[in-house]
Amino acid sequence: MLRKRHPKDMNPPLLKDIERLRIQNHSNLIRTKTKYEEWMREAACNYYALGATMEQIASYLNVERKTFYNWLDIMPEWKEAILEAREKADLEVVNSTRANAIGFYKEETQVFIYRGQIIEKKVKKYYPPNPVSQKFWLINRQRGTWSDTSEVKHTGILGLRKVEDIPLDELNQNEQDILFSVGLKQLEEGKTKRN
Repeated sequence: MLRKRHPKDMNPPLLKDIERLRIQNHSNLIRTKTKYEEWMREAACNYYALGATMEQIASYLNVERKTFYNWLDIMPEWKEAILEAREKADLEVVNSTRANAIGFYKEETQVFIYRGQIIEKKVKKYYPPNPVSQKFWLINRQRGTWSDTSEVKHTGILGLRKVEDIPLDELNQNEQDILFSVGLKQLEEGKTKRN
């Protein structure tokens, strides 16, 4: 069974660590009634911001999924905190996607060894625009203009006629040959289906 942790001695683990702990303790599926503790909300928000699902958070907090969702329903501050964590995480992704789409400068420290001495120098490195990020951004922000698919709307009459209604004298020799070969194939297919 997962041990409840107090926020003071808790470093948020990575999602793979949460999943590993859940798998290690899969045999201990029966949980006792869990009392809500204040540290759980902060932990849940941290894990949600890292990309954990509600089920993974419930598993980490050692509560049933149903209990976790009940807390969201009966405690508005709990639900508000989770939604705020989601908005914050989404905003970070939006900002980084935009930066990748338009290119950005980032200050980095480069380390050199010159005549036996270690020299650290801060430099601004330029990261050029990423075409994949540009495409993603434009398709999702301006779907009508930048969509991968195009929609064709037909208005009017197609003017289709049955083959039987077409007089042969309206067709040139090539069209008559095509029509004849299609007709023969249909006749052959009809014969094989009957047999």
